[in-house]
Amino acid sequence: MKEVKRVFETTNYKQFKTIKGNRDINIANLKRLEKSMKGNYLMSPILVNENYEVIDGQHRLKCCVSLSLPVRFIIVDGYGVDEMQALNTISNNWKFNDFINCYADLGYRDYEIIRDFNIKYNLPQTITLNILSDYKNSIGSDSRILFNQGRFKVKNYIKAVQFAEKIEVLSLYFERSKGTSFIKAILKAKEVHGFNLDKFVSKVKKYPTLLIACTNEKDYLKVIENVYNYRSRGERVRLY
Repeated sequence: MKEVKRVFETTNYKQFKTIKGNRDINIANLKRLEKSMKGNYLMSPILVNENYEVIDGQHRLKCCVSLSLPVRFIIVDGYGVDEMQALNTISNNWKFNDFINCYADLGYRDYEIIRDFNIKYNLPQTITLNILSDYKNSIGSDSRILFNQGRFKVKNYIKAVQFAEKIEVLSLYFERSKGTSFIKAILKAKEVHGFNLDKFVSKVKKYPTLLIACTNEKDYLKVIENVYNYRSRGERVRLY
């Protein structure tokens, strides 16, 4: 048996630093952890690099500061943002917005665009990535991996904004307009020859009660088709 890394303990909280690109503090997690540590202080060591930047354990550190408890820590030389993300991804802690904020804070322009777009339109996560990338109806696991790695590229920003603006208008008449199934159905309808999204929006404005809530994409296609063709003259568009 050999010693690999030593565990240190201190109450000098000021020596620890937040690494640029780390996720925001989750208040709910912080409160739960703080309550647990009040009752029984069994904290695993946090990880810091040689500059005392916290790689893993910022919530534990915050709790120690709040409760005036000593911080136990391990120094791992050379660790940075990549290792921080890997550790948190393995433990399934990082969420969609964590990755966005991390890379946006690091100056990745594409992620700054995603963050602004996400704040403004608040669409489902997969939809946001779909329409900002290849504008298709689905996004594969490979694309999500690229997103997590900071390699996602915005390719259709103007089209994405135009589409999102139309969804915003629909949301004034249909409360579930930002649901994943509904938007996927709309994206599929857009690929059908003869379907015009502007015309559909106009129909919804005129006959909002025709647009009813459904539980899946296929049923929404039927409803969209019905709304689109309602009182239309000439050839009817078939979506389903």
